Amino acid sequence: MYLPQEQAIAYRLRGATLLLHPHHAIFWKERKTLIIANLRQREAGENAESVARYMEMLTGLFLEFDPEHVLFLGDLFYSHDLAAWEDLGMLLARFDWLKIDLVVDQSDLPNRAIYDDFEISLHEAPYQLAPFLFSGYPMSIIPDPFYNLACTPSPSVVLKTAYQGIPVPCFIFGADAGILPAFGEKIEDSYLTPKAGDKVFAIQGAQIVAI
Repeated sequence: MYLPQEQAIAYRLRGATLLLHPHHAIFWKERKTLIIANLRQREAGENAESVARYMEMLTGLFLEFDPEHVLFLGDLFYSHDLAAWEDLGMLLARFDWLKIDLVVDQSDLPNRAIYDDFEISLHEAPYQLAPFLFSGYPMSIIPDPFYNLACTPSPSVVLKTAYQGIPVPCFIFGADAGILPAFGEKIEDSYLTPKAGDKVFAIQGAQIVAI
């Protein structure tokens, strides 16, 4: 089920207003850019129902935030099955005015003709949209004055609350770099220990909580 925009919380980072959404997405307000990390369409074990649910989430984000630009970061597809492409292709066709970019990762399909068919522009990491540099894995050297946003590993934290002992996905923003969670409902076992001064936003169901 799609969660409304009111569930998002705003975070200011390097002069940019980022709306963090419980579907593990970010809307960059000033650039009207929707950022989706590791969609991983048709990942092993996903069935048609879960794929349909993810398409519903994307549709809701497109309708409510009304972006001009969608930036997919990291793994977009895990499948060579053309039916998986058709799911996303039919959705993008409904919003054919959108500019679609993908910062490619190691699991993305090598056949660039498929991306051309859906008018998805491909970019090698790091991809620059000032003040940010987007990459799959965190950059070891981040040139001034940029801030690195990465998506691997997809971060989770264990909370000392009612969720104690249960990992929940999160956004983590450090001094020079941040890591974004995989899109949708995915929870991975990449438990990260925040450093002193890090800003951490945990996703607890339909809520985002600063911790």
